[in-house]
Amino acid sequence: MNMKEKGMTLLEVLVAIFIIAVSASAVVRIGSQQANTLSHLQQKQLGIWLADNKLVALSESRTAVSANWRHEETIMADRQWFVRWRSIDTTDPQINALVVEVRNDKKQNKPLTALQTYVSSNHGER
Repeated sequence: MNMKEKGMTLLEVLVAIFIIAVSASAVVRIGSQQANTLSHLQQKQLGIWLADNKLVALSESRTAVSANWRHEETIMADRQWFVRWRSIDTTDPQINALVVEVRNDKKQNKPLTALQTYVSSNHGER
């Protein structure tokens, strides 16, 4: 037999298959991570829109906003959202801070997003 036969040995084929399998699994894992990140960013953006809408409604309202947390459940993009808000006194007695937090799970400790704005405490009944 000629020792210079052309072709690959079984070991070389197995090593090549192993390298391809490891590379393919890495590509799948990266794709999965990107899909999860995209889903989280989409939820965060919807939460920001909800919080922003609530801040606008509160700042345009003629009624005082309580210093105690107020709660509301709403549906947006076929999802249930949990929104809470309150007023916080600032060092300037004429200005109050309005804080809105949005969660996508009622039992979630940390909000998905939180926004804050400042309004005149003389606005409306304040």
